[in-house]
Amino acid sequence: MVYSLFGYIMCCLLLYVSFVLLYKFNNPNSGLYFYLLSYNNPLVIVGSFFLFSIFKSFSFKNKFLNLFASSMLSVYLIHSGADLLFFKSVNEIINNVYLNCSLSMFVLFVLIYVVTLFIITPLLRLILE
Repeated sequence: MVYSLFGYIMCCLLLYVSFVLLYKFNNPNSGLYFYLLSYNNPLVIVGSFFLFSIFKSFSFKNKFLNLFASSMLSVYLIHSGADLLFFKSVNEIINNVYLNCSLSMFVLFVLIYVVTLFIITPLLRLILE
């Protein structure tokens, strides 16, 4: 676990240093920023492996925590399904709130959306079981 934690911290530091160096010495509008933070960056892949190995050794006995954790796949699928018609309309609503309201209203709206999503998915899992 110590090696995994050290590896994860090193990957995060390397990402941070490379991001700062890219910002300082490169055009901010270049596509390298998106590659640096994308999922197919080798540092992100290795860092996610280390993060997974940290939590692999834990054993949680809390029923609520296990229900919440088992619902995260559905939260991920909802977020990745942004091409669906319903989620396109949610994204349009979020964009309208961002463009037409204050920053505090936008943060409040997104916070309510995220909390609602994280409450509904475990409840759906309980209902469907």
